[in-house]
Amino acid sequence: MQISRREFMRRFGASAAGGALAINALTKAGVANAASDSAKYYGGNDLSTWSMGLGDAQWAANGQAWPYIADLDTQHHGTESELFANVQQRGIMTHNITGIGWQDVEAFDYVHVLSYEFRIPVVPSTWQTPNYNAQTVEGGFFIWDGPNTRKDYGIAFQWILNPWVGDFGAMRMWDGDAGWRTVSYLQPDTNWHKIDFVFDHRHNSASLIIDGVSKLARLSQTSKPSYWGTDTTARFQAEVISIWPGQVQTAPQHRAYFRNWSSAWLPYFDNVSVS
Repeated sequence: MQISRREFMRRFGASAAGGALAINALTKAGVANAASDSAKYYGGNDLSTWSMGLGDAQWAANGQAWPYIADLDTQHHGTESELFANVQQRGIMTHNITGIGWQDVEAFDYVHVLSYEFRIPVVPSTWQTPNYNAQTVEGGFFIWDGPNTRKDYGIAFQWILNPWVGDFGAMRMWDGDAGWRTVSYLQPDTNWHKIDFVFDHRHNSASLIIDGVSKLARLSQTSKPSYWGTDTTARFQAEVISIWPGQVQTAPQHRAYFRNWSSAWLPYFDNVSVS
C-alpha cells in the first residue's frame, strides 16, 4: 500500500546507522529531496499486499512429484508475515517467493530505497527434529528492462542456513550471471535483522546494508529466457528455500518471518552529476 514520506522515514530510520549509510549513498547518487511530489512511498507492517509464487530453486527425490504451489504457504498476521516452504514435508527442496511488483515504464528514472526486517523461528542444526530445518532466507529488488536491454537489474542477498554445509551463516550477494558470492557472515539466530537496499541504475550503483553495516554490493545484470515480456517492471521480494533432501522421502519444512517493509521511489536531480 502507499504510505506517507513520514511513515517511510520512520521505517527506514529504525536503524540509525543503516539509515545514515543509505542516506549518504543517496546524497552521492544526487536524488531529489524526498519531499518532492514526484517521489512515491509504499510500505506495510506485514506483506498482505504481496503475492506468493513458486521460485526456481527446486528438487525432488526419486518417486516424489516435482514441487508445486501447494508445497508453499504465506500467512499474514497483521504485524508480520510468515513464509513457508515444503509445508507437506515431502522429499523435495522448494522455493517460496513472496513479492510485490510495479509495472512502470519510468521505473529506471528513480533511485529506489527499500527495507524490511526478517527472522527465523528456530536456529537450524544437524540434530534438528524432522519437522524443521532450512536452506536459505533470501530477498531483493529487481527491475526487468523488457523493451530495451532485456536484462534484469537488481540487488539481492542470500543467508545460508543449511547446517550441513561449510558456509553455514554466510551472507551472499547476487552478482547476476556470475551467480552468488559471499560478502559477509551473519550468525544464525532467532533475532530480527534489518536489511536496506539502495538501487541506483543511472550510476550503476547499489548498496546493501545489514543491521546497520554496509556490505560489498553491486548492481547485478541477469539474463532471462526469451519468453520474458516487453514490460518494465520493478519487483521487491522476500524468499525462503527449504533444505535440500537428497534422496530421502520426507524432509523438514522451513519458515521465516518478515515485517515493516518500505519502498521509496526518489527522482534524480537532472542537474547533478556524480564523480
